[in-house]
Amino acid sequence: MQSIKCENCNAEEVCIMESSSKIIILRGNSGSGKTTVAKELQKKLGRGTLLISQDVIRREMLWVKDGSDTKAVSLLIDLVKYGRKKLRLCHS
Repeated sequence: MQSIKCENCNAEEVCIMESSSKIIILRGNSGSGKTTVAKELQKKLGRGTLLISQDVIRREMLWVKDGSDTKAVSLLIDLVKYGRKKLRLCHS
């Protein structure tokens, strides 16, 4: 880990830039609470986290059907790569 002056949270404190990030994938049946759990996790983890909802990307942004060959997969992968590259953990 490397200490850096925080550019994200405008705090005078030092935030930690992790050398490795974590990807958390929630799976389950429709209506099982995945989105609720994901939003609570994001609140708990704080700034510098990225919540990617497959349903939002597939149904609202791209308007495509679900399935193993859905066009949403490539955008999901790009968003995960963006998150790993651009986001850092802030402790404010």
